[in-house]
Amino acid sequence: MIAVMLRLVAQPGKREELARRVKEEVFGPTRKEAGCIRYRFYQDVENPDAFSFVEEWESWDALNDHFRSEHVSHFLADLGDLIGEPPEAGFHEVARSRGLEAVDEARQSIPA
Repeated sequence: MIAVMLRLVAQPGKREELARRVKEEVFGPTRKEAGCIRYRFYQDVENPDAFSFVEEWESWDALNDHFRSEHVSHFLADLGDLIGEPPEAGFHEVARSRGLEAVDEARQSIPA
């Protein structure tokens, strides 16, 4: 699995437009793409102009198809007019995932 963390900071006064464009142009089509496991878009609670994409993809091939898609190409073409800082991105190959049982196991080892 490939996990993607992408952070965008809107230019002053462009927050609503950035969020609207993601919702209208990118969000729906991306979630329907083959290989998309999870695709989320969050607003930062400390900086309302900052947003994060948190994505999970089945493979690099699926992610690369996403990058080459028409809706992503269209969105990226105008991105420079919407953001005030360079994007921050991380792409992570995940070999193993765990759920809340990891927290339970860690807490069981706390001395009484």
